[in-house]
Amino acid sequence: MDDRERDVVQIRAWMRTVMDNRNWSAEHWARVAGTSPTNITRFLKDAMHVPSTQTIAKLSRACGSMPDIAQQVLSLVPADRVVPLYSAKDAVSVLLLEKAPSKTTGKKVISTMQAVSEGAFAVTASSRRMELRGIAPQDIVICEPVAVLKPRPGSVVLYAEEGSKVLEIGVYQAPYITHHSSDAPDVVALEDVTIVGVAVEARRRLTPEG
Repeated sequence: MDDRERDVVQIRAWMRTVMDNRNWSAEHWARVAGTSPTNITRFLKDAMHVPSTQTIAKLSRACGSMPDIAQQVLSLVPADRVVPLYSAKDAVSVLLLEKAPSKTTGKKVISTMQAVSEGAFAVTASSRRMELRGIAPQDIVICEPVAVLKPRPGSVVLYAEEGSKVLEIGVYQAPYITHHSSDAPDVVALEDVTIVGVAVEARRRLTPEG
């Protein structure tokens, strides 16, 4: 499979997932994005009619996600709406230990629904500690660093426990972080963790891993 064929597969999977997850018709999505619905319907029927990068950028901004395709699309998305996407494990190395991103880490990005700071980042959740509040493993959590946005009571935060190799998620309620899950400790003490980010968005992954 060459790069073009791979991009076509990714774009089609992304479009169908967005429409299914949001219960959007092609007409509604196109109206929100400011483009023609035929850019969606024609491509889904016939992969020869690949939308332009400008159209994909419009659709991405409208739904808050983008397909895993060629990086030229990123140049059409405002810089303050694109953040690096890390796994919960990579995030500890990059954000806490300040190690260089792995070869795969640096290639993943996601667009945001709102303008964010230069230091903002996204993490693919691996923890079940907020499942009862609607944040499950594989959801994407977009955060501002604590240097930009200080946590307040009720803020959802990403944190690392001492010696842990992955980020966890919970609710800031000083002097604790509380959890909303049936299989996690109720609280951890703030003095035993390092908070790395305050969540500003959380959403289901709209493109498949791989």
